[in-house]
Amino acid sequence: MSHPIEVFENEEASKLLDYFVVYKKLQSKVEYIKCISALNSDAHFNQNTPDPEHNSINLTRQPT
Repeated sequence: MSHPIEVFENEEASKLLDYFVVYKKLQSKVEYIKCISALNSDAHFNQNTPDPEHNSINLTRQPT
């Protein structure tokens, strides 16, 4: 009942498939880079640099 299967190679279709696979991989990497850069920019804008004059802690004990 099994019939022999004939396979025809189409060079143009093979190249197109290869290009499509490369395109999808590059697109995935670009999306990853976009996400990383978005996270880094959020962290950059949300970072508060400590000011030593305003953040000093007074360690002297107050009288009770």
